Amino acid sequence: MLALRGISKEYSTPAGPLRILDSLDLSLPPGARASIMGPSGCGKSTLLAILGGLEAPTSGEYTLDGVHPYALSPAAQATFRNQSIGFVFQDHCLLPQLTVLENVLVPTLASPSPDPEAPVRARHLLHQAGLRARLDHFPAQLSGGEKQRTAIARALILEPRLLLCDEPTGNLDHASASAAADLLLSLSDGPRIVLAVTHSAELAARFTSHFTLRDGALRAS
Repeated sequence: MLALRGISKEYSTPAGPLRILDSLDLSLPPGARASIMGPSGCGKSTLLAILGGLEAPTSGEYTLDGVHPYALSPAAQATFRNQSIGFVFQDHCLLPQLTVLENVLVPTLASPSPDPEAPVRARHLLHQAGLRARLDHFPAQLSGGEKQRTAIARALILEPRLLLCDEPTGNLDHASASAAADLLLSLSDGPRIVLAVTHSAELAARFTSHFTLRDGALRAS
């Protein structure tokens, strides 16, 4: 269960406080598939940063499966992000010096002890992503769609409880965007919560819950 209660975020500026999010509430049950749309600069990426344990809210409470990430120590927060959250960005953010398989395995390197099953899971994810023939290729040898499908596999390698997607199809052509959306939804079955912010009405329509962020408030749409 994901729960936000009274979440606000503001920044100090020379002109005074700038409030981005204003007493925002959100509850998503296990297995939820939700999209958030809104104009540029409305705070969608700020909201994802809060949900991802990257930036604390100014006020309010956030819990994921009963865990309050901002009440944890910095080291425990890092573990929470690594083990509980998967991130898919608009830019794939692959490491150019690593192969496709190695890129997918990067999140496992933060584990305190090696996971002998991780390479098996990584290969399985990449096979499901249609990248069976690309495991030993480098990012420069991939198409844009292949890079993003690799990034989706990387986000899922540790089987996170929450998958956060920031404009996951924004840099792709229509065919590649459709394939990436197919992969996101097909690989994210079960109790995992998937939350995507997007400007694409076509992508948003594929999710079961829809929200709009405007003037710091989140509304069902």
